[in-house]
Amino acid sequence: EPRMRATVWAGSVPELQYRSFSMTVSSSQPVVAERSIYFGASRHWDGGTSAMGVTTPSADWYFAEGSTGPIFDMYLLLGNPNADAAEVNVTYLLADGTAIPKTYAVNGQERSTIFVPGEAPGLAQAGGVGVEVHANRPVLAERAMYWMPGYQNWRDGHASAGSPTTGTQWAFAEGSVGGTNSTQAYLLLVNPGTTASEVQVTYLRENGLPPVVKTYTVGATSRLTVWVNGATELSNERFGAVVTVTSGAAIVAERSMYWDMDGTWWAAGTVVL
Repeated sequence: EPRMRATVWAGSVPELQYRSFSMTVSSSQPVVAERSIYFGASRHWDGGTSAMGVTTPSADWYFAEGSTGPIFDMYLLLGNPNADAAEVNVTYLLADGTAIPKTYAVNGQERSTIFVPGEAPGLAQAGGVGVEVHANRPVLAERAMYWMPGYQNWRDGHASAGSPTTGTQWAFAEGSVGGTNSTQAYLLLVNPGTTASEVQVTYLRENGLPPVVKTYTVGATSRLTVWVNGATELSNERFGAVVTVTSGAAIVAERSMYWDMDGTWWAAGTVVL
C-alpha cells in the first residue's frame, strides 16, 4: 500500500528454514528494502545485524571494516543473482600491507559463505582486515562480524554491504566515545591502491565546540584502524567525522562503535559505511 511499511518474516517460507540465503527484491514501484537478522536465546535475541539493500549488483566491492582473532568471527557473503556462475577474486588487505589473494566460484543464483579466518594462515589472527572484491560479472557482497568467537558465544554482530567504489572523501554523522556505557568508536580506513594515502579526519563536535583535526597515513594495500577514543579532546562526547584524502590513493572508510551494558563488555555494537 502507498506510504506503508511491510514486514516479511523469511522464516515463514518453508524452503528457507535453517538455510543461509541471499535475495533480490523487485517492485512495480520504487521502494526501500532492509534486512534484519536476530539470534540467541539466553536473553531472547542476544544480538542481531541489519543492513540496507543495494540498488544494483556490482563487479567491484570494497570493505574497510573486518577483523579476525580473539574477538571477532568474520564472514564474507557473496550472492550471485545471475544465471551463470561468477568468478570472484578477493584480496584481503592487512595492517602491515600484506595482500592475500583468493578466488571463489559462486554458481548462478546461489549464495556463498566465506569464513575469513579459515581462508589462509595469515588470516586466522590478522586483527584488522580490509577486503577488495572483483568479479567477472556483477554480484552482491556483504561482510558480517560477530563477537565473541564461536557461535554459542556471540553477544552481538553487525553487517554491511561494501562500497562499489573508492573515494577521496567520506563522512559520518553519528559517533560517540565514552559516556555511561564506555562506548568505543573506531574509524576503519582501507587503501587498496599501490601508493600510500595521507588522510585528514575532521571531528565535528556539539555545543559550539571547535572541530578536532587529526592526520593519518594509510599505507599501500593496507587497512588502518583509528581508535577515536585516543583523541583525548573528544572525551565523553558525541561527534561526526569527515574523512578526506589529502594526497595519494583513494580509500574506503567505515565507522564501528561498541558499548558495554549491564556489566557485559561490548554487549552491543554497530557499523556503517
